[in-house]
Amino acid sequence: MTTEQQVRSDAKTRKFTRTALQMIVGGAFGFFSVLGVDRLVSVGNMSAAGIVALGLALFFGLVGVIVFAMATNRKVFMAVQPEAEDDDGADFEQMRSLLFWSAICAFLYAAILVLMALASINDVGPQLMSFWSICALMLAQTAISVMLWTKYDELYRDIMKDSSAATFAIVEFGLIIWAAATICGFDVAFDPLTVIVAITGVNLASQFWFCLRRGLT
Repeated sequence: MTTEQQVRSDAKTRKFTRTALQMIVGGAFGFFSVLGVDRLVSVGNMSAAGIVALGLALFFGLVGVIVFAMATNRKVFMAVQPEAEDDDGADFEQMRSLLFWSAICAFLYAAILVLMALASINDVGPQLMSFWSICALMLAQTAISVMLWTKYDELYRDIMKDSSAATFAIVEFGLIIWAAATICGFDVAFDPLTVIVAITGVNLASQFWFCLRRGLT
């Protein structure tokens, strides 16, 4: 039988491990972001949108690593989910498949962003290869996302619905203003990668906001 002292000790261990993971991931993200930006700026051939896209790709890649670790290691799962009660491992086993495929989705999206960023500075041949690779990765990512949607609980579905609605409202506002400015003769233009980066950023911010409102972070 688990005693109250053991429960408190386990909670402290999970909190410490979770904090350590956040510090390590944050440090790695900062280091590789600065390193990558330094290299890219020295090349001078990539746009600001391309650099941001690579930064987002790094973010999704790190998220994928964490989620994959949660799917394959019960200790990591318990550290990241300090509120979970998993004495018999039932919660871990129930979430493993969902976490695994979520990690794959994050990796696929990171790869898509990297290919899009690099395609903007590649020659015609590599660009054609990047295009078909992006199409294949997007099909796989979409198929997995649809499959995951059927497995989400009601809470996460509500978060996805609310964040998607907020993202649509913000993006619609921006697109209408941009279209109006262009139609009325103002010289306002955005390249496609800038649009993708902006939509991804807005969607991430919306998801984070609605998770905060529900006390999930």
